[in-house]
Amino acid sequence: MNCHSMPASTAIPRHKTIGFAGNQGKPVDFCLGDRDGTTCPPAFTRAISNFLENMGYSVAINDPFKGVTLIRQYAAPALGRHALQIEINKSLYMNEETGKKNKNFEKIQSDISRIAEFITNHAQSLLTPLAAD
Repeated sequence: MNCHSMPASTAIPRHKTIGFAGNQGKPVDFCLGDRDGTTCPPAFTRAISNFLENMGYSVAINDPFKGVTLIRQYAAPALGRHALQIEINKSLYMNEETGKKNKNFEKIQSDISRIAEFITNHAQSLLTPLAAD
């Protein structure tokens, strides 16, 4: 997982994207980047998107951010090494002009913990147990 915060001004999808749950031209809350399904299975990205949307967040996939060098460099899905970039809209938890926490800071902090727990549990559910020798 490669997590970043994005300014609200850059959180606006350029196109009608898969997974986009808001009005065109409106900043999204989260952008998931899997480099068009090349750094982790699209079904994994979709599961995280669905979880976020069920929490009430708007989500876009690969737009405006697909993921950059880190996930491209470290992902090797054929070897079982998957990578996903998660961009979080800064306006969810802070005043971007002053840098001070806003009234939603504790909620987003708690929600990020729930998201991390979901991702961990979902990834573990996809593991294939190996038989003992």
